[in-house]
Amino acid sequence: MKKTAFFIALIVGLASTASAQLPSKPFSLYIQGGASLPQEDFKDVYKLGYHGAGGLGISIFPKVEAVGRVSYHKHSLESVTSLLGDDSQVDVDGGDLTMLMYGANLKLNLGVLVTNPYLLAGYGWAKFDIEDMTFSASGVEHTQTFDSHTDNYWILGGGIEFSRTFIEGRYITFLEDDDDEVENDSKSKLITVSLGIKL
Repeated sequence: MKKTAFFIALIVGLASTASAQLPSKPFSLYIQGGASLPQEDFKDVYKLGYHGAGGLGISIFPKVEAVGRVSYHKHSLESVTSLLGDDSQVDVDGGDLTMLMYGANLKLNLGVLVTNPYLLAGYGWAKFDIEDMTFSASGVEHTQTFDSHTDNYWILGGGIEFSRTFIEGRYITFLEDDDDEVENDSKSKLITVSLGIKL
């Protein structure tokens, strides 16, 4: 009888310890937006842009979340002089870039005092759409159209949470398809800085 009581007490104690380690809220919703800063070859063609994103986090360990995320980015084309030179007599209209990005991240929460610093790493897929560009010179116009294309990407990042708000930075590297004759020599990278809320 004493052994039975001991084992019951042990099981109850282990169960209590395990439940105390699990997060009280297994799901979290993230909504954020901010600036998108092109880097390397990307910066030569497009200006500073903006983005909005939403994500759903699922706690898989006490300090680790798996986060599915969708984001929308928009960038305007750089000035004509920066692209074609100061002496260019060509006017360019259009050419805005939009990206729809889908990805999965692992989030490591490092919780310190009242804040929660965290680290991110992930992988995803991005769909690029470029607006038609119209070139005008000496009364002659030509419109160039572009097909949508997709690239994979990986990200590293981190941030800090303050109760229900957070600040986050991400470094994104696009993995261009080697079969893409236009893009295979480019080094497209993006830094994003976001403000967001956690629900």
